[in-house]
Amino acid sequence: MLDISLMLTITDRALAEDYARVFRRHDVSAVLIALGTGTAKQETLDLFGLEENEKAVLLSFTATHHLPRLVKSLRHHLKIGMPGRGILLTIPLRSIGGDTAARLLIEHLHTERTEETMPEEMPFELIIAVANEGYVDLVVDAAQKAQATGATIVHARGVGSHEMRKFFGFNISDEKELVFIVCRRDCRNRIMKAIMADAGQKTKAKSIVFSLPVSSAEGLWILERDKEQEDEEIVE
Repeated sequence: MLDISLMLTITDRALAEDYARVFRRHDVSAVLIALGTGTAKQETLDLFGLEENEKAVLLSFTATHHLPRLVKSLRHHLKIGMPGRGILLTIPLRSIGGDTAARLLIEHLHTERTEETMPEEMPFELIIAVANEGYVDLVVDAAQKAQATGATIVHARGVGSHEMRKFFGFNISDEKELVFIVCRRDCRNRIMKAIMADAGQKTKAKSIVFSLPVSSAEGLWILERDKEQEDEEIVE
């Protein structure tokens, strides 16, 4: 298994350059930034005195063994883990197309191949839904009805062959919206089923939805708090 992880950071746009600066200090040079919009539940925003605002999504790569040092720096400089300071998810990579590409992604960091082992199952997952532009509210509403705490929306444009367009039943080259939803693993199926029912292929959104396992996470205080509250209710 490669000693390389994809990092997905979602934060306020005002903090995006601060995150990129910390990444550069740790030789994380491949950083792509996309603009998005947050959709946290209003009661969550009210509870912590937050406002719904514009988001930035940063995609970057680092050596997996380097993550603890990077996270420590983010906690110190950007207070990640505190409300409103963003979240960081990591997903391990199984392969990269060639050593040259690997060096470009993490050119300054020493990495090595390790024995492939089954990682310890993490409590969080990343759900990604791809929906037709203009119908993303169907996805968000369905997810929130299934108790998702919030989502980040990123504008995108699809490209695909005629056969793929025919198979999926819609024009893949149309404008799309990507919806990123971080959830607890035990909530994944409920949220995905709700999106498929209310915003799936039989609706105008025509969403495709899938999930990715998260190997580590920082800043998911609201999900951890909800889990603790549920555990307390069970004990009572």
